[in-house]
Amino acid sequence: GGGPRARPPQSAGEQAGAAGAACAAARAAGVLRQRVALELPPVFASGLDDWPGGVRQQYTVLAECPLPDGGTFMSTVLDGASGGVSVAGERSKTVLDLGDAVVEHVSEQAWTVSFPTADTLRTVRQAAEICDRQGTACVLVNPQWSAQGSQVISDFGVGPWAAQAYDFLDSFEPVFVFRKARLEGRQVAVLRAYPGDFEAFVIQSPEDGGDVHLGSFGARDPTFDDLKAALERMFGPISVFERLRMEAEWNAKNVQ
Repeated sequence: GGGPRARPPQSAGEQAGAAGAACAAARAAGVLRQRVALELPPVFASGLDDWPGGVRQQYTVLAECPLPDGGTFMSTVLDGASGGVSVAGERSKTVLDLGDAVVEHVSEQAWTVSFPTADTLRTVRQAAEICDRQGTACVLVNPQWSAQGSQVISDFGVGPWAAQAYDFLDSFEPVFVFRKARLEGRQVAVLRAYPGDFEAFVIQSPEDGGDVHLGSFGARDPTFDDLKAALERMFGPISVFERLRMEAEWNAKNVQ
């Protein structure tokens, strides 16, 4: 991709803003089926278990906790996908599945849904068809189904049904992706903000030299193995002993 490379957002507000801007850029380019994967900050720290309340607690962070500008992650994505606050018009929300926190947030220009599941796929299909007819955006926020080709049994069963489901889901462009993972004793982040490429970074504190760009992956979301290979290229292979030392250090610093 051209232009300056996106940097990992440093705060919840910055991440929401970047996601909203990516949705708006995609919409302006005629990309109306969109997928957003946000890294939700745990606001209920409870030792090692970031999300004791699971997805319903995550929904609170996604759609109810105010960001510095007064919006939420969900309202910022809805505004962006709508083409801006000024044209969003009337808004409404409807709970589709309380247990899984599947909730649609709708404006006159966009339909967005939180944590869609395989069980709510039919509703997503219907919404996508309506959006296609109206020329409005359809956005999946933090979908909960397993990725195609992952190790677990597909949420969509097997055979033609699963293939059909994934073909449909592949029509959604990953316009914004931000996630972090511990890998090889380091904190790694993957970021994609439309129309840019998928980028990977090693997240480090300013005293350790700040974030380091690990690699660009074009339109492909890097796998665990891609990231591991990139880490080895940059830092050399890591011994088991070294990994244990780094984990111990990280835990001492981060786990209270």
